Amino acid sequence: MYDEIESATAGIRNVNKADKIQEKIQSKYFSMVESGIVYLADEGCGMYSALVVNGEEYGHVWYIDLANEVGAFPLKHLVTGEPLQFFDWLELWLDASLAHTKDGAAELAGYADFVPADLFPGESDAEIGRHSQATGGARAPGNFDPFFEFYDAKIDSVPITALPPDRFAGALDTVRERLHRFVQELSKEEQLTFSSEALLALGMLAPIPKEDVLSDKGKFEDFLYDTLLLHYEKEMYFSTASEVSSHRHLCEKIREVARRRDFSGIYGIYYTDALLNFSAKADLEGCQGAEREAKMVLAKNPKHAVVWDSYVKILFNLQRCMEDSAGAHGVHAQIREIYEKSKRKEIPLAEEKTTGIYLRSIANLAACASSKAEADGIANRLRSFKKTLKHEAAPLQMEACYSLALALCIMCRMEWADLKTRTANCVEISKLWKDARKLQAKPKRTGTDSAAIIPKTDITADDIAEDFAEAVFFRSLLAPTDQYYLIIGIAKDILKAHPGNTMVAEQYTRILRNHSMRPETKDAEIKSNMNALQAVREIHPDDLDFARRYGEMARVLHSETNKAKYGESVAILLALARQYPGDEIIGEDLAAAERIWARLP
Repeated sequence: MYDEIESATAGIRNVNKADKIQEKIQSKYFSMVESGIVYLADEGCGMYSALVVNGEEYGHVWYIDLANEVGAFPLKHLVTGEPLQFFDWLELWLDASLAHTKDGAAELAGYADFVPADLFPGESDAEIGRHSQATGGARAPGNFDPFFEFYDAKIDSVPITALPPDRFAGALDTVRERLHRFVQELSKEEQLTFSSEALLALGMLAPIPKEDVLSDKGKFEDFLYDTLLLHYEKEMYFSTASEVSSHRHLCEKIREVARRRDFSGIYGIYYTDALLNFSAKADLEGCQGAEREAKMVLAKNPKHAVVWDSYVKILFNLQRCMEDSAGAHGVHAQIREIYEKSKRKEIPLAEEKTTGIYLRSIANLAACASSKAEADGIANRLRSFKKTLKHEAAPLQMEACYSLALALCIMCRMEWADLKTRTANCVEISKLWKDARKLQAKPKRTGTDSAAIIPKTDITADDIAEDFAEAVFFRSLLAPTDQYYLIIGIAKDILKAHPGNTMVAEQYTRILRNHSMRPETKDAEIKSNMNALQAVREIHPDDLDFARRYGEMARVLHSETNKAKYGESVAILLALARQYPGDEIIGEDLAAAERIWARLP
């Protein structure tokens, strides 16, 4: 391959042209290689473990090194010297991981050690580095990046279909036994961080029907398969199902398994995790049921931080479903109690874990505020809290910025919020948004203690941008037409910073649409708004709401002129009707436009 690249690019001075030729040749060779393999694990930049599923090496695992431009090599067992079968490869990782969880031994950094040293072309002993304590310092390429990660979606099913059971011989029983012991180690609280990777990678080693696992026959009712069932049901349903009924069904199935183990350990953890995912989509009654179940599991697992974490998040989802102020404040009091206990270290959940939920819970109270004074009091609580976090870790500061922005945005929606209030809130959210963008650019660690645990947050500047854009939209509803240029400019700036954010684009196009529908808006301004909305549609070509707004604006464009000019609007709506046949809203706009066209001179 490299000789062909060198020959094809010789004498070409244009770098871009040479790169394209190289990519084309590489794609040809890589497609030939990849047609007969399944990638199992990423072993660093451009280095992989791969299962061969075609040809003479069928069933063997090879090491592919693209970063060093040296090709692919068969893996050999360090003791027997035999080619590594899939289960050999898996057992080596299991043994090293089990030793790591039990005795603190080094994890298996990768499989480059298992390539016979004499196969690395052009590498002398001086150029081959030593890196893995787990294998006694075996040899590997000099620039080996000690990084190892399973390709979850591949390992969980593809090797089973690629390798028929008669090729497993007795290896499956050995792997089961090791996996059984390993999962037992993972069930200990301090090792839970390893469980997701391990179970994703190993859960489908045996093609056992889930109906058998769930049956009362007892054939597969042991620790290993119960645990794998919990994980796989969770992964499959929660990653694909959107209906609440599917989530409810899954929770019931997981509860059936977890109940047999008295909801203890990893069973309680997976069940509360399932309840958490369910509560994110459920209504008030569903959230109340999830909270009761999670509370029951928590009583059986008071020392499990993961169960506490799921429980407090379920409470937060329950609070969001509350329609009355008393209910929202009651759930907030429960969240605050957990937060205070975490501060006093009375529960295993760290304060950093509860701070974000507590702040967002305060922000949710703004939705129940009956007056500006009450809402201002909630915002002031968040402002004072934000000040105390000035020198804390960036993620906590981000949480404070988001929670205050959320509260201010909620206040903009309220009927009692006048234009002055909404404008002031937009200005404050703008500052929070800018702070968040700076915080996002900060390094992950702050302070002098490099060993300190810095809390993580799923909040980004994108989330605050969404609240900012929504607040700007609500401001626009009360603004006079002569202020729309400023408002549209602000929304455009937010979208420019977050071009792929659908929620920001949603608010921006709503503002453009509302401005265009005002009687005093001129045709030139409507045309400008349509051009801006069309630019958004090019980024989100399949969004029906954006198309509908574009059609509404087309309906009013040139509606007071003549047939010749208004024909442009009719043509736009005809094109939209062809693109979205059967859509009632676009159809109604088209019919209205045809009536307007008929009466114009």
